[in-house]
Parts: sequence; C-alpha cells; structure tokens
Amino acid sequence: MAWYKLLWNDELFTLYIARLPTYSDIWSLLASGVEQTPPTFHILARMSLKLFGVTPWALRLPEILGVGVMSLCLFLIVSRRSSAAYGLVAMVLPLVTHALYYATEARPYGLVLGCAALSLLCWQSMADDRRSASLEFAQRHLTGQPLTKMKMGWIEAGCQRTDQGRGKRIPK
Repeated sequence: MAWYKLLWNDELFTLYIARLPTYSDIWSLLASGVEQTPPTFHILARMSLKLFGVTPWALRLPEILGVGVMSLCLFLIVSRRSSAAYGLVAMVLPLVTHALYYATEARPYGLVLGCAALSLLCWQSMADDRRSASLEFAQRHLTGQPLTKMKMGWIEAGCQRTDQGRGKRIPK
C-alpha cells in the first residue's frame, strides 16, 4: 500500500515540513503552532527522503519500520511468557488490524506503536529482574519520549502503576 497509495492532506503537511531547507526552518515552523507533532518525526521523515528520494514510500518508511519494530517486540514479549508459537501469533495479529494501515501513513502513528512496544519490552526486562542501566536508559530515553512525549505518557504511567502494585519502584 505504501508504494502506490497517494499522499493525502496530513501526509502532504509532513512532506512539506520534511522538505524545508534547514532543520532550523522545521523547528521555526513547528514552534509557530502549525503542526503539533514533535520535530523528531519530521527529522526522521527528512532523513528518509534524503536517503531514498522524494517518493511516497520513502516518506512512509519510518512508520513502516516502527510497525516492524512493534511486531518484533510483541514476539519477544509474548514468547518470554509462553512459547514461540504464541509469540508468532502476537507478532502477526496486529498486522490484520488497523496497525497495518498506520504503517502506511506518513504520520507518527507507526512510530508510536514501535516505541510503545519497545518501551514495554524494556519494562518487561526490568520487571523480570533483567534490570541494567542500559535497559533503564532505553526505556526512559530511546523509546519514544523525545519523539512523542505526550503520546507515550500514558504508557509510562501504566508501567509505573503496575510496578507500584508489585511493590517495585523503577527510578527515574
């Protein structure tokens, strides 16, 4: 779908912003309130366009990769608790829902799904006492907070609430 689907209104905004001449131009436009998406999303779209050319699939590539990361993380999360067969089902199941549609949109939804799944994978590792400084760093800083701070807040709050219920505390 990402290869032949035409760009629509919001995706055209993404394309316009990602093709601005400089990063400071992107920042200035976003600071004016025209778009509420964090700059990291547009910077990733810009990098994809620079690497693969100005095509619809190149603009949508970060979201495609985000949904791919989500699927892999779901496989790992579920297979740790059960078997690889159930992990495979968990990996494929979102691809028969609207998640596949969001993978083909040049909007941050696919990235949010990938970052949320990565955050939950890190949280599961920490909750299983596979805790390490690198996992805490990844869960706090690399799994989408800089990318989608507002959209990821509810996931982090749910993880912290679950940890409090177990009597564990994950330091900030």
